[in-house]
Amino acid sequence: MEKINEIVSKNIIKYRTISGLTQKELADKINYSDKSISKWERGIGLPDIVVLVELSTIFKVTPNDLLDQNVLNENIVYTPKKEKIHSHLIISSLSGITVWLIATIVFFILHLIPETKEIAYYSFIYGIPIFGIVLTVFSAIWGNKYITCATSSIILWGVLLSIALSLKWIDGIWLITVIGAIVEVLLIVWFCFRKKKSA
Repeated sequence: MEKINEIVSKNIIKYRTISGLTQKELADKINYSDKSISKWERGIGLPDIVVLVELSTIFKVTPNDLLDQNVLNENIVYTPKKEKIHSHLIISSLSGITVWLIATIVFFILHLIPETKEIAYYSFIYGIPIFGIVLTVFSAIWGNKYITCATSSIILWGVLLSIALSLKWIDGIWLITVIGAIVEVLLIVWFCFRKKKSA
């Protein structure tokens, strides 16, 4: 019988490949370094049980499948990386378009009412952070921290713009952008420089 390290390493390689993930993409999903993935795939050390469960969830298999040297693969469908990216792009685009469709409908309704005609364009302003939230949810699910950082920035500046326009009668309200600039720097630092766990 093969050593457990060899079994797990072969299964991680197999399921990662079947899932169309690079070592770095897998590492990002479980918040570890790609060096850890490389070590596990070379049979140098083993992921702990919590990580095995996380990996099995990502690969859509059971933890036992990662420990089994005779596991069958008939039920696993390989999704090439390009197809996954294409489907993610389509889903994100349709969701974003839906947000702007709703904002446009609200705009036309408000524009038809004489009392709200002047503020009808606010529907587009308030749509910016909602659009950012929708994209952030999808990018967080699919594990791309750089896109999540960009969409979080859309939320930040959309909220600040909404506040500034809604309270435009207050003198100096536009100074709120200073807060935005500080928070933006913190966002970039958080997403770009947060450390990966290593095993």
